[in-house]
Amino acid sequence: MIHSINTINDLILLSTIICIILVVVLFIGIFIPVITKQKRYKIFTFWVFCSFCSYSTAQICDDFFLPPTNINGVAIRSSSTGSVSAYTSSFTSCRNITTPTNAIWLGSTGAFTYTIDFSSPINQLTVMMSATGGPTDENFIFTTNAGTPTISTSNSCFSRIEGNQVFSGLGSPSEGGGGVFLVKSDKNFTSITISGSGGANGTLFAFCSNFKKNACCVADISPTFSSTKMKGKCGDLSFDLTSTKALNQPSNAILTWHSSSNASNSNRIDVSNVKTGNYFAAFYDQEHSCYSTKSTRVDVTLISNPLVDAGNDISVTKGEQIILVGTGARTYIWNKNVKQGIPFIADSSQTYTVVGTDENGCSASDEVFVSVEKLDRKTFDEIAVDDFDEKYFKPVNLVFVLDISNSMNSYNKLSLMKNSVANLVDLLRPQDKITLVTYASESMVILETMSGSDKESIKEKVLELQALGSTAGTAGIKLGFKEAKKSFIEDGTNLLVVITDGAISDKSNSYLNVIEKYQKSFINLSVVGVKNATKDEQNMREAAKKGNGRYVPIFTKEDTKHNLIMEIKKHAFKF
Repeated sequence: MIHSINTINDLILLSTIICIILVVVLFIGIFIPVITKQKRYKIFTFWVFCSFCSYSTAQICDDFFLPPTNINGVAIRSSSTGSVSAYTSSFTSCRNITTPTNAIWLGSTGAFTYTIDFSSPINQLTVMMSATGGPTDENFIFTTNAGTPTISTSNSCFSRIEGNQVFSGLGSPSEGGGGVFLVKSDKNFTSITISGSGGANGTLFAFCSNFKKNACCVADISPTFSSTKMKGKCGDLSFDLTSTKALNQPSNAILTWHSSSNASNSNRIDVSNVKTGNYFAAFYDQEHSCYSTKSTRVDVTLISNPLVDAGNDISVTKGEQIILVGTGARTYIWNKNVKQGIPFIADSSQTYTVVGTDENGCSASDEVFVSVEKLDRKTFDEIAVDDFDEKYFKPVNLVFVLDISNSMNSYNKLSLMKNSVANLVDLLRPQDKITLVTYASESMVILETMSGSDKESIKEKVLELQALGSTAGTAGIKLGFKEAKKSFIEDGTNLLVVITDGAISDKSNSYLNVIEKYQKSFINLSVVGVKNATKDEQNMREAAKKGNGRYVPIFTKEDTKHNLIMEIKKHAFKF
């Protein structure tokens, strides 16, 4: 709290005492000269009286301030709109009310608002006005951020007070009206605004600087918490900070929350229903109407449940192997003893459910329906893995688009890719065709179309692969489709197989446009993921789906023996 040293009440008392003295002096000055016939006593008495009158109506502030400034550790700043400027000379109005050089000049050309902000709370401010009005009154409205103040004066001229307004100047001489006014509030405030419509060449303002700052009991105390990192429960749409308790809360203060670090009434917020973000805690001293100068940042994070996807419903023939892969989480648990990404055979049509859990421990589930069709003839599953008999399988035109970017060097990915392709080559027949396209920083054909009977030449080319460079997946896929079109087999299976660790996407997803272009060309596309990250699965699945193919994961050496082979056989199976 800030108190004025020269309060209006003290001035009233002082003025009363001076008036009594003046009455006595005047009385003596009138009657003693009559008795003694001494004219000089009359002259001396008149001089004393005039001197006291002049003193009693002179300035009542020891010093003035004009924002911006700092007084007794209190930073004082101002802001304004409308007709606000500085008057370059001092000015004296009636009753010797003198404003200093560069006083605040309000309303010289029209309406105005002028706001003074204090870094510490006060409850009263002494305001000096000079040069008010002339033929008409000027009107000044005082408001604070703690409510409507009261106004009083013991030294003013041509002025009247109505509530929180001062009207001044009507009927004043050329120097205008004015006065010294005490603006006071029952509650401490940190901001006071003077507004008016202006006129009569405006008014000059200055402010008494004889005030002192009372200590705020929470000024240097910042709240401490057991943790400043708050997490919501899985799936919560908001977080309630109102139950958060500070470990060091003073008994005479309350905990408040703010949108920025400098706590004030203007940035105080309700935190019963907040979203992810940063919030600032401070203590509020209700007695002195002040906030702690230091606040504590608290970070709130809301946690969404993962968007788990079990994939699209599928239809298979009885005995056909199925691979179910959930996406959108970190770990997956399927019902009916199904393992994530591991082939199995469904005995009948049924629904499978997967529960996915993310890194925050939040879970969600999804379902996929597998329809199993029964056939009288030999089913796919009744055929041995290494059986690629033409009775059951159509000729295949295979174009491999191989990712040899630098990321394939990690975690034995390149070796797994080579093993998968080499194992498949052993299965190929003379009527089958194979073409090899690679992509890294650029795409190229490293093996022109060859017959499946040229196994050694194909394997040799595969084993020579080395990974280096960035990823040009779109260009690789585009080149692969062109090569598949060249070696197209009528009444056969024409398949583009992209083998990657997941980095086939680009910012524009232009590879999807390439795949969509060839959707009706009878050239399908499958994607083999080699130890790909979970975050890349959706891109790979989307690419395979758009290419009328499947996403095939390879994580272990055991996968290389049959996962790719099974994918090729599924596309080539006649029935």
